[in-house]
Amino acid sequence: MNHNRDFQIELAELDRSNRKERLLDELLHQYLNLDEDINDKNARSIDLLNLYLSVIRSRNHLRRNWHPMQSIRCNMMVIGLIEKQGGKDKFNKMLDIALININKGDVEEAARVVTKLKEDFNKQFDEGQANIAKTERKHPFKNEIAKCINRLGVCSFDELLECLRSKEGNGVIIKVYEDAVEHKNPEKPNLPNKIRPLNTVRNDLTTALKKFKNK
Repeated sequence: MNHNRDFQIELAELDRSNRKERLLDELLHQYLNLDEDINDKNARSIDLLNLYLSVIRSRNHLRRNWHPMQSIRCNMMVIGLIEKQGGKDKFNKMLDIALININKGDVEEAARVVTKLKEDFNKQFDEGQANIAKTERKHPFKNEIAKCINRLGVCSFDELLECLRSKEGNGVIIKVYEDAVEHKNPEKPNLPNKIRPLNTVRNDLTTALKKFKNK
């Protein structure tokens, strides 16, 4: 099963009733007709690109604080399309011309701005993946839930509990009771076992399923 999200990254029309899209439309047309030298070319280029990316994210119902990794993936896909030489949509072509105009006809400088932004997103993605891995290493119990989901796919709470029961005695899952799960951190054997109520385990499952679906 492919759990990668497909993003809609091409614009057909801009909705001028939307404040963000109206601003993008106005900036694009301002820079398309630009016939004077401007200060802060790099900052203007980055601002335009970030606004363009923000519109695409909004179209895909993504908010960076709620969907950080998905937002970065979406940004990376859009930047890849901006870098592409052919097959661009109308607004992507307009963006190319606007960036070149901002940089006073310097095609290479306009391309460097895009490349720098792409490198920043790649770095953010790598850091995000590292943080996820670091966080997961600190939660052996949640790792066991993730392993169950990887094996079962999208599963019910009862199916998860059955999977956890099959793991009793594996060093993490001690016992699944009617109202809680007893577990421990095998990396810290001197610490007492922990008791996790089933309502908390249910919340753990909901969070883990969201991550699974967004892979």
